[in-house]
Amino acid sequence: MSVEAQLRFLLNEAPMMDMPQGLDRLAHSVTRYAYVNPKTFADATSGAYIAAVAQPYIFIRPSPTKWVMTTLMPEGRVIFSQSPLPGIENILRG
Repeated sequence: MSVEAQLRFLLNEAPMMDMPQGLDRLAHSVTRYAYVNPKTFADATSGAYIAAVAQPYIFIRPSPTKWVMTTLMPEGRVIFSQSPLPGIENILRG
């Protein structure tokens, strides 16, 4: 899937919001997916999670949310969604 299609998806999905800070808040997310810039994720978790490019997503227990790392997201923002990002559905199912 093209970058343009992924950007279109992100812009048309749920509204972007400021990234919550702290593991307690992130561990209580209830959506299936959260799309976030890897740097934003590392900052929000105070370095407890360093998002590697090779990792398609990260779980923060007990939350069922897959935190999907994408540099398409602006720093400091997150989108919570029930839908998978186009083009990476097979990776996200794992």
